[in-house]
This record gives sequence, C-alpha cells and structure tokens, in this order.
Amino acid sequence: MLFVLHYSINVIFWDEWDDVPIIHAALHSHLTLSALWAQHNENRILVPNLVVVALSLVDHYNSKSIILLSAFSFVVSYVVLLAIFRKYLGRVLTPIHALSLGIIWFSLEDTENSLWAFQLAWYLVVAFLLAMIFLLTQKRQHRDTYLIGAVLISVAASFSSLQGLILWPVGLICLLWDGPRDRRRLWECASWLLACGVTAVIYFRNFNFQTTGSSPGFALRHPIGMAKFFLAALGNVIPMTNSNLWIHELIGAVIFVGAVFVVVRSLRQQTMRNRNPLPVALIAFGFLFDGSIVLGRIGSGIGGALAPRYTMANLLVVTGIVVFAWGYARPTESIARHAGRSAKARRAGFVLLGLFLVVLIVDGTTYGITSGRTTRQNRLLDARIIVNLDRIPGSQQQPLAASYVFPNVTALRPFLQEARSDDLSVFAPGPYRFYRLQGPPSS
Repeated sequence: MLFVLHYSINVIFWDEWDDVPIIHAALHSHLTLSALWAQHNENRILVPNLVVVALSLVDHYNSKSIILLSAFSFVVSYVVLLAIFRKYLGRVLTPIHALSLGIIWFSLEDTENSLWAFQLAWYLVVAFLLAMIFLLTQKRQHRDTYLIGAVLISVAASFSSLQGLILWPVGLICLLWDGPRDRRRLWECASWLLACGVTAVIYFRNFNFQTTGSSPGFALRHPIGMAKFFLAALGNVIPMTNSNLWIHELIGAVIFVGAVFVVVRSLRQQTMRNRNPLPVALIAFGFLFDGSIVLGRIGSGIGGALAPRYTMANLLVVTGIVVFAWGYARPTESIARHAGRSAKARRAGFVLLGLFLVVLIVDGTTYGITSGRTTRQNRLLDARIIVNLDRIPGSQQQPLAASYVFPNVTALRPFLQEARSDDLSVFAPGPYRFYRLQGPPSS
C-alpha cells in the first residue's frame, strides 16, 4: 500500500481511455448495458467497468483511487490465502509462514499491474479465485450454500477478464479433490459444469475472435515457440537487467519441474490428498493463465513473454510450491523412513528453495523500486502532455502521445474532449491548474 501510495499518479493511461466514454455516458444518464458488456481485446470486463463507473461518479475518474482499490483487494486476497493455508497445514501459522508467502505474493516485480488502474480486472480475478477456493474447500456443513457462492464468484470472475474463466477448471479440481465419489459429489460436479457451460455461452456470444492479438491456430502451428514463450513468462518472476530469453526460459524450466513435482506428489501421497488442494489450485491457475497469454500474444514474438504484467500469475505458481514445501516439511510418516539419502535430498531441496526466495525478494524489490520511479516519471509526463496538448507543435504530438499516453493522437482527441468536459482525472480543476502551470514537456 505504501509503494502504491508513493508511486501511483492520477492520470489516464493507455487502455484506461476506453473507460472515458462509459464514464461520460454514466455522468449524463445514458449508459447502456451493451457499453458495459462491450469486448475489450479478448476480454469481457463488465464487473471492472461497473466498479470504475461507481468510483468515478464519486471522484471523477481518479486513477489513484482505482489503483488503491486493486492494492486493497490484493491484501484481502492474501488474508484469505493465509486462512486456506492454515487449513492446509492443519495448525496455527507462525510469522515465518506468513512472511515466506508474503514476500512472494507482494513481490515488487509486479510493478506494472500494481501501478496501472486498468489492471483492476486481474486483481479482481485473483480475489475471486481465493474466495472460490475458500468456499469449495469447506467441510460438509452448508455445502450447497458454499457451492452456490462459489458459482456466483466464478461468474463474476468470468465477466471480469478472459482469465476469469480459468476459475471453472480450478474449481472442478477443488470439487474432485478429496472425498467420496458418491451421488452428491456427482451432482455438485454436474451443476458446476452446467454453470460453466452457460457462462461460456454468454461470454462468447457475438464474440469477435479477431481482436485477440493472434489466433489460437497460429499458436498451435508453432509448438516450440509456445513452449519457449510459456517458460520465459514463468521464469520472469526473477527480473533481470538483460533480456536474454534463454535465461528466463531456464529459470522457467526449473520452476515448471518444481511445480509438476508438487502436483504429482500431491496427487499420489495420501498425506497430501487429505489436505485441501491449495498448491495444486494455485499452480493450475498460473499454468492456465500462461496458456491463455501464449495463445493470445505469441504472434507478437517470444520476447513479449517478458512483459512484467504477466508476472502476477507466475508468482501464484511459486506461492503454490512454497505452500506445498511447508506441508512437506513435517510429514506424518516416521523419521526413520526418510533417513539417509532421502532426508539429504529433502534438505537440499529446501535450501535451494530458500536461496531462490532470497534472490526473488532482493531482485524483485530492486527492480520494483527502479521501475516504480520510472513509471511515476512517465505518468507525470503523460499528465503534462494531456493537459498541454494544444501547446505542443503538431509534429511532436504523435511521438509524445505514442510514447506516454495513447498509440494514436487522432483517436485520442474524442476521449480528451469528453474527459475535459466532465472534469475527469487531470482535468479536474486542481490537477488541471497544476499541470497547466508546468507546461508541456520538452521534446
């Protein structure tokens, strides 16, 4: 929260401009459901649109308020994570438990999402994910109520972003995890799949598949490229100054092997099967999230995997591995059974995981602070450009806008007119006077 308070700026940036017509319509009482439901790239963002409109009616589209809401939802998600983690371990958590998960969950490597108001959608999806897992891992009492709640949460996630649809397979894992395969469990799974199917039909009705960046067919024709993109994105949890893809692919391969080990042991080992599926659920979500990004973005090149905003889901994968490690650290089997080479291998694994977390927190924090400063400086330039666009020579407007504000200055002008007429964001009287006095940035 301190990081976000310090580095975030109230200014409209890039995709956030698409919210301006919706807010304008709401302020002038002609907002329609079709406008809220309209497709943004491959996403239906009905729920985030409703949240943004509600906030904007109060504070005139203050981006910083939306960013703080994202941060707050992420903190709440972490609290729910700890509650599920406590049930997974079956004992009271210690500060070291909370710290080991917190340094991953709140890694400053995820700077792009944390300082961009438009990414509220993904923060909502993560919050919905944890809430769904919490409900579906409760015991038998009030099972129907919990199931209905989980269905409603998954629907809300689905209408927040394409990645929200991933909650349905993750929820099915939770339903099938540990319990008798009786008629009741069959009814629960059938109801879950029916709700999933109805939601998918609604989501993809009149869907334009040409706005997704690259077609799934293109991705499937390049399986090696898909694998490299997937591993590079997974390995980007440790940021680096160089952008050598092979280094990130190597780190991603190590994380992938560790995650697969966690899933296999969780499925095979009875002591793990008797717990809730938190590690497997987090890993499944992260892998499916990366899969959706690969299918939609590989057309832009494998280097696109290193976009910092994709780090969020992969930090969840690492969180799942650490959750499993804590549960694996104190097995119920006798100590003698794990003596010798097995015990040494286990200790070596924990040492390596500990070193990995040290590198993650040190590099992630260094990167995050540096990136936060840069983002703040760029957003301040964004604000000065927007407010003083009429003072910038015509030949400089497009390069400056494309670098800091919006890809096309001509397409930007209608948005600017609506934002100015409604006193949105930097066009509110106070910010407008401040940036107007500063004048445009020099070329």
